[in-house]
Amino acid sequence: MFLEYAVDKHGSLVHVDAVPRGKVTGLFCPYCGGDLIARKGAILAHHFAHAGETCRPVSRDADIIRLPMYERFSLSLVGREWKALQHFHNKRKLPRNRRIFNQLYSHELVYYDRETKRHELTIKGKIPFGEATLADFAPVQDDLIMEKHTMLERRLKQDYANADEKHIYENDLRLYRAQLQRVHSAVLYFLKIDFNAGELYKIGVTTRTLDERITEIQHDLAEYYPQATITPMLTLNNRGAVESYFKFRYKADNSKVGTLTEYFKFTDADAIVSELQTLGDRTLSEFDQILLDET
Repeated sequence: MFLEYAVDKHGSLVHVDAVPRGKVTGLFCPYCGGDLIARKGAILAHHFAHAGETCRPVSRDADIIRLPMYERFSLSLVGREWKALQHFHNKRKLPRNRRIFNQLYSHELVYYDRETKRHELTIKGKIPFGEATLADFAPVQDDLIMEKHTMLERRLKQDYANADEKHIYENDLRLYRAQLQRVHSAVLYFLKIDFNAGELYKIGVTTRTLDERITEIQHDLAEYYPQATITPMLTLNNRGAVESYFKFRYKADNSKVGTLTEYFKFTDADAIVSELQTLGDRTLSEFDQILLDET
């Protein structure tokens, strides 16, 4: 897994974005207590790596503590199920194999519309193709996030053969909650960037003030568009969890600026703003509020 958090000598979590690149002092692996290096390149997500051999818990698959539908949107479908869903999406024909047909139903990916008398994709079934709106996507993501949180809590309450296993599960839940705290506390922003040759749009999240983030963006763009003017179009509170799905949904409109990503060219930016407005700020649940109060 990619380790986004280290612990300091007091046991408090520290995110990789809060430290400079390279070997860090006074920060350790939450699982084994080993020394760490902050990897902050341009390709892979920023993360901590062990200065020596990677410990067994961190060597596990990232899905163990990854937030559902935060980076990947395939619904964990593989093999025949994924091929069947793709075929239905492209041809609107259900598989002849009855078992696969039933699996698509059991996963709530397709349903029968009595008005049209046709099988259709559910909202969940539209997500792997980027066809669910942001407002439709968010509740599905929320349900899966809570299901996984419940699973991690339940696993922690089980009996264990030894203390080491319990220590691993305690850290799994703690790091999962830390990721959730981070995305729910973030503001999702949508910016318009005007420059001599045209205009671009940028999506992103920040846990600082928008003015601070815009200053950074202007600095990043200076090499390419020194006279660029940045105008905030919209901000949504506590909506950091949907940023990656936005980029996935509109990947065809992505327009990189040198090595910079998260920039887009839209022919109808008003429609994008309208979709974001429909999504709206996140209404914090009691669970969300307790989670944010832990920070």
